[in-house]
Amino acid sequence: MANRHSGLDLNHTSIVLKNLAKYHAISFAMFNGDYDKIMEKYPFLEEKMFLAPDKIQEPQKLFFKGSIDHVIQTIKPSGCEKEAEILSSAYGDDFFWELNKLTAQKTRNAVINHGDAWTNNFMFRYDGTPEKPTDMRFIDFQLARCASRAIDLNYFFFTSPQHHAVLTDKEDEILKIYYDEFTAFAKKLGVNVDDEGLTWESFKEEFDECRYYGVFMGFMLAPIIAAQSDQVPDMESLNESDMTEEGGKEFFSQMLSEKANDKIAWIAKHITKCTQFNKK
Repeated sequence: MANRHSGLDLNHTSIVLKNLAKYHAISFAMFNGDYDKIMEKYPFLEEKMFLAPDKIQEPQKLFFKGSIDHVIQTIKPSGCEKEAEILSSAYGDDFFWELNKLTAQKTRNAVINHGDAWTNNFMFRYDGTPEKPTDMRFIDFQLARCASRAIDLNYFFFTSPQHHAVLTDKEDEILKIYYDEFTAFAKKLGVNVDDEGLTWESFKEEFDECRYYGVFMGFMLAPIIAAQSDQVPDMESLNESDMTEEGGKEFFSQMLSEKANDKIAWIAKHITKCTQFNKK
């Protein structure tokens, strides 16, 4: 496994993207990107995390609100006043509806998502040089879902690579690694990529539509990723009394560090790129 604190360098990021692209292309080729066909065959791929707001228990909403409030207070001193204002005005039932729409509702170019594609769920093989992995494997599929391929991709994008060294000013370059591999492998599996409208432009639109999800998950995971193992609270130990607004703030405040704050501030800059936030 790679070091989650360091983040993945370009070599590790590239090999993950190429394998993620192949993994997505397989189910795309099997079902022609048809959401209904995938769910008919594999109904257990229904969304497990982001239910519709009317099905989310109130304590969970309060816990998330506390978490988001903590993010808002974290990014304000980092020159992200505008982003903090957008995030503050966006939070509410619409916030959960958007997450549910992206992860749990019918979508174009549907594939079987890994569901939890971040550093701790990758294993790498090396040939004597730790900087250059020769192969990798995904583990832990318990959150697998049927959704847009861009859901997995945004989750990975905002949690795992080195955000300054690998991602800053290189977004298109990084996404092109995935896109080229997906297109080539889907074609190898018999998909007519021209007929399916799988152009670079449509792929970028798909990624941008799901950026909202990546930003949210990046905020939630940044403190956990940056924290030492003994600093991460045991989720299994949380009880009903912890699921409050103050509980959400406390959960994340005990893990915050300069490294986590830096990552959160970097993620915040993407808020203005989210079409859903810009509606507010």
